[in-house]
Amino acid sequence: FTPEQRDIAEYLIGSLDDDGLLRKNMESIMDELAIYRGIYTTEEELNKILEIIQDFDPAGIGARSLQECLLLQIQRKADSPLKQIELDIIGKCCDEFTRKNKERIIQKLGITEEQYNEAVSDLTKLNPRPGSSLGEAMGKNMQQIIPDFIVETYEDGTITLSLNNRNVPELRLSRQFTELLDEHTRNKDNQSKASKDALMFLKQKVDAAQGFINAVKQRQHTLLTTMQAIIDIQRLFFLEGDESLLKPMILKDVAERAGLDISTYHG
Repeated sequence: FTPEQRDIAEYLIGSLDDDGLLRKNMESIMDELAIYRGIYTTEEELNKILEIIQDFDPAGIGARSLQECLLLQIQRKADSPLKQIELDIIGKCCDEFTRKNKERIIQKLGITEEQYNEAVSDLTKLNPRPGSSLGEAMGKNMQQIIPDFIVETYEDGTITLSLNNRNVPELRLSRQFTELLDEHTRNKDNQSKASKDALMFLKQKVDAAQGFINAVKQRQHTLLTTMQAIIDIQRLFFLEGDESLLKPMILKDVAERAGLDISTYHG
């Protein structure tokens, strides 16, 4: 790997889900690399690096679908007639396999029932979630993730969105602090130089604190606006929970839906 290819590989690995699969499309990853890492690459280059990652253990890691995950595991087996049947079942009859349509698979591949049963018995030993074994191995080293948002769905199709208050405690200026500032301001004409310097220092701190609070509130507004845009785009997914309903989505789509400039998400 060149230093840039290593950065790309690390980003791809970081994009794997808990199952160890890469469910993001390459166009989105290309956009993210350009925005967050300043790396401009091609889909061909991403695929080449992903193929190297797919040679890592455990077998099946880095697959872009369940079908590819199973195929990667089968391909590591020693060559045999059974291996070829398994490749054909997953490669050519994956839908039938997931629906347990034995008769259709036997007919389509021209194999015997005995061959089918032997292959399926072996296929059920494959791991559809290779990344889960990594999580178990890491154990206590796994980092707890606290979500920024709470999204709730209801049977009538309503979706509600709120910020997780554990992440955003309410910020406000101390009442005692502001009252002290007001008192000093009212009496500033009769104050000594030291008192006036203290008043100036106090005012600077209050202004800085208020500026920080305003910035946090603006960030919260941007987060909510952005998440609402994502919910609007992926409404069916949030209602049904079916990953096949996820629509391709890049930062530009979210920014346009949220009515924000894409530069809002930089840095």
